[in-house]
Amino acid sequence: MQDLVCSSDLRWMRALKAVAWFFIVTGIFGVLATIWSAVFYDRLVLDFGNLLNLFAGYGLLRLRRGWRLYLLVYLWITVPGGGILLALFPWLPLDQAYRNWHWLLFGGLLLIELLLASCLVVLLQPRVKALFRTDINRLGCRANQENQEW
Repeated sequence: MQDLVCSSDLRWMRALKAVAWFFIVTGIFGVLATIWSAVFYDRLVLDFGNLLNLFAGYGLLRLRRGWRLYLLVYLWITVPGGGILLALFPWLPLDQAYRNWHWLLFGGLLLIELLLASCLVVLLQPRVKALFRTDINRLGCRANQENQEW
């Protein structure tokens, strides 16, 4: 029974690690896009959300409760907002250049929305929440297998 609990925990730890790396990569791309627009288009658009996502991903890798809470709030705002944007997308006034790419843009937004919703599902799991608690033993198996799998 203990092996079953440990293997389930390890799966959730891997899922949490994937979510953390997703936010690290998107944060890096956001920072690079900011630098790109500053260098090549002579305008500086500061987006601290991308920088915060970079640090939040790093905080998830270190099992920090504050960064998990930040990402939960971020995702609870972003996922419904993206759903509303997807619902209103056919009626948005787009330039002619964007109208040709209408369905590709819609598909990209839908894919991003599904990725963010899956990140939210992972962060809301009770076993993932238990990983961030310091007052429990993390079901007794993390200390033994931490160096092997994490």
